[in-house]
Amino acid sequence: MLLMMMMMAVDEGLVKKSLLKTIIFIASSATFVLMASSGMLIPVNGEELEAANPPPPSDASAQAAVSSSDGGGSAQGQGDEITNNNNNNDDDDDDGIGNRVYLGPPLTLSDFKIEIGLLILLTIYIANYVYGFKTNDKEAEKWVQPIEKVLKKHFYTVGPPSGKSVLEYDGPSDRLFWASGRRNCQFIQGHLQLKPRQDLVGLLSEALANQGERLLVDIVLSKENDGSGGGRIEDFIFAITPKKRATTIRRERYDINQFTRQESIQTNSTNKISAKLAIHSEHGEITQLMLKAPGIEKIASGRNPILEELIISDQPISEPKNLEETKVPEKHLFAIFKLPNHKKGSGGVEGRLQVQEALDILINMVDYLVDSVKLSSATKKKLEKARSEAYKGLAKKGELERQDQLAKIKADKKKAEQDRLAKLPAAERRKIEEKQRKREAKKSMSKRTKLVK
Repeated sequence: MLLMMMMMAVDEGLVKKSLLKTIIFIASSATFVLMASSGMLIPVNGEELEAANPPPPSDASAQAAVSSSDGGGSAQGQGDEITNNNNNNDDDDDDGIGNRVYLGPPLTLSDFKIEIGLLILLTIYIANYVYGFKTNDKEAEKWVQPIEKVLKKHFYTVGPPSGKSVLEYDGPSDRLFWASGRRNCQFIQGHLQLKPRQDLVGLLSEALANQGERLLVDIVLSKENDGSGGGRIEDFIFAITPKKRATTIRRERYDINQFTRQESIQTNSTNKISAKLAIHSEHGEITQLMLKAPGIEKIASGRNPILEELIISDQPISEPKNLEETKVPEKHLFAIFKLPNHKKGSGGVEGRLQVQEALDILINMVDYLVDSVKLSSATKKKLEKARSEAYKGLAKKGELERQDQLAKIKADKKKAEQDRLAKLPAAERRKIEEKQRKREAKKSMSKRTKLVK
């Protein structure tokens, strides 16, 4: 029943329907309990029924009892008495008296402790689901205005064509947004992750992980000469991650682990990046350029920076299995922002303005990557060499696979030719085989001549 309720309640309309069905279910269950406690419904098994209703004495036993009391009698008298007894039994059956069933004492509410407990838990779960769903819906509405304002400032097309809210529903605690139509990037997509207030188990898990509510943003950068009017963005990998999760992120992402090294952050007058963050970079020149990006210190400094992750990459996230998978179709600028906690006083209007400013800084960073991040020739050569070394094994593997494929094609072709010759008459087959031998001999002679020269 619980699983069915969770499957049905996927939007507000279904929540109302599921709540109504739950109320009907609880009411019917309560009616059953009351009927059972009043003795109207009593479960009785076969053994209890037999013990409570012993079989009546047989006709022969009854006749023997009569004979012993009277000291005997004629056969005719016995027959008449048996007949009368049978008639009396028939009358008892007709009256419904002879088949009375003793059902035992009536049950009480204490006999249904488990059932009542389950009903209470189910009621609490459904009530929390409805409350959490409504709360998340209100929380999501608070973030529509700041996100929509930034997107409309930078992009031509914002949100779905239907003109509905810029935040599209994707679950009780998830909202999505999308926009396109800007220089230097193809489009932007985002994911607003709220607390799973509708799910008690998920809420407990989220509290233990101390993850909080977040805004995930992925900007797909423009390709060179793709017709969008955007400039070229250098090929490199740079990331800022939480220091506590740096090892985990490096293990999960092939691009960061393979091509970057983790750098220590030295906070000074020119670098105010939070000590809680870790920097992953391919080269020191890249680090210096990225830390000069406008607004980067504002979102990545302080004791509790709003920036959780910032990743720029032109390489695959997962380890490629062949050279074809190393050719990533586009570069990405990815960021995660922590939403301010309203209960601690940093939320409200001030918190929403903070997220709005952070999103604006991230989008402007696209132009900075095109206009200001220019790597030296020496750095470019080092990056190209690192990629070549990383994929050298894949190149050898690809060449071996190509040779194996060609050998297989050649073997299949030879076998098909042999099968075709086997079906021909013997005389014709010998002629064809003789031509093939002469052709092979000619090729062999040509090779030996080249070697001599």
